[in-house]
Amino acid sequence: MLCSCSAAHPEPAPPKTTLAGCVCSIEYAEKSFSAAITTAADGNTSVTFNQPESMSGLTYTFTNSSCRVSLGELSFTSDDSALYPLALPQMIHSILQSKPDTSRIIPESGEAEFSGMANGFRYTITTEAQSGTIKSITSKTLGLEIQF
Repeated sequence: MLCSCSAAHPEPAPPKTTLAGCVCSIEYAEKSFSAAITTAADGNTSVTFNQPESMSGLTYTFTNSSCRVSLGELSFTSDDSALYPLALPQMIHSILQSKPDTSRIIPESGEAEFSGMANGFRYTITTEAQSGTIKSITSKTLGLEIQF
């Protein structure tokens, strides 16, 4: 009788893309932003900017294939494909809706990294390996860094 043993390589928990008003700091195009991001299991994503002051309260809400942009009493709804694909809220929504193609656990830090493509750009999501809680989203191609 033959017996073999192999060390199991645990799979990281997938990123939790259902977020409830998670406040994050964003660096993009040499600018700094603060925003609250909310997502739902049905694929809806909302990004509400807090900083800079000139953007405070500006909200982008993605539902199915439409995007609603609002600021105070003003709002409009458009087909989300009408938005510039590299607009910051559109990129965040695309990343959170995409499926990563690779994953790995970083044993030293207890983190996991998931990488994939969204709208033609490469991104990496770093999470807590056990829980799947998102810690950061980066895209070197776009110069994007989001810290939760």
